[in-house]
This record gives sequence, C-alpha cells and structure tokens, in this order.
Amino acid sequence: MTLALRSGPDAGNFAYFIKARPVLMTSVMLATVLLVSAAARALPCARLQSLRPPCARDRIFLLQGIVPTFYADVTDIFMSSRRVRVTVDLAGPMVEVVLGSVAILSAHATSPGIEQALLLGIGISLWESALINLYPFNFLEMDGYNILSDLLAMPMLRQQALALVPSLPQRLRSVKTIERAEWLQLGYLALCLISVVIYLVAHVDAIRSLIRLS
Repeated sequence: MTLALRSGPDAGNFAYFIKARPVLMTSVMLATVLLVSAAARALPCARLQSLRPPCARDRIFLLQGIVPTFYADVTDIFMSSRRVRVTVDLAGPMVEVVLGSVAILSAHATSPGIEQALLLGIGISLWESALINLYPFNFLEMDGYNILSDLLAMPMLRQQALALVPSLPQRLRSVKTIERAEWLQLGYLALCLISVVIYLVAHVDAIRSLIRLS
C-alpha cells in the first residue's frame, strides 16, 4: 500500500501511456485480472480432489457476448462444507491482492516507461478486483456475497431480500411480525442501497461527463 501511494507522482506517466496505447494496456490488464481470478478459484479445488464431484472445472464463455474468457466453474462446491466454500470464495481475492502487490513492487523497481505503467496498472486493477469481489453489499452475487450468505446460512439471501420489496410497506406496518431472517434480508437491502448511493455520489463528476458526451 505504501509503495502504491509513493507511485502517486507517476500517475501522469501512467495516464500518458494509457492514452498512447489504450487497446494494448486495457487488454493486458483485463486479461490478467480474468486469468488470475479464474486460476485463483481453481487453486483450492486442486487441493480438494477427494470431493465427489470435483468442485472446479475449466470453462470458457463470451464476456459481454464478445470476448472469449476462461474461468473456473465452482458450482459443485455448494455440495461441500461451509469451510471449503468460504476457502474457495476467499482464494480469488487473496491471490489478487498478493499478485497485485507483486506487480506494484515490480513497478516500483522498474524504470519509468510502458513496462512500469503496465505493471502499476495490473497491480491496481487486481487490488480493485479483490475489493469489489469481497464487498458483499452491491446487489451482485460475488465472493463477498457468497461468504456473507454462507456465514448467515442463507444461500438465497439476495433473492429472498428482493422478494420482500413488493410487500415491504405492508410488512413495516406490523413490525412485530417480521422474523429474524427477514430483518437480515432487509438489512442486506438497506446496505446495498446505501452503497449504491455512496458510489454514485463519489462518481458524480464522471457521470456528468458521460451525460455531456451523450
């Protein structure tokens, strides 16, 4: 983290090389994040091959219907124990943090240029990916959400929370009838909404710029 902050003065150089070769830089950073994420989720499964069926299989799909992308299908992990499921969910973000740190350390030891900019971009992208994956309150079923639902023993937390929305005004009139599980679901919804609002406020300038361009 300290080295990343020290790289702040080099942000101009990083932006320069991004603008100079946007397709190359963006493609390499995106491909690195996707490959690291898929490999990291398959890693703990490779150590758990005694599970039947195996908890990970290599898959390929079209990202946004266009870009061929490899990933690890860990759907069958839900047939295993909570400890194994949480281990698999934590593996991806933790590997992203470690490899992101390695990339930033390498950038710090590299002379200014496209290599340094690329390493710094990869490192920051992996850190951001880990943070997004671990944060559970964004309406997306990512690693953080899976860990939260496992810890709460509510595998359908998101779906059940959204199902409460149509009857929410009526339910709030009789608060005493709301069960503990429903309070947890309402808490999940509230934190998701607050997170979205904070995100939009933090990025209001970027949103205004996009509106002007359109």
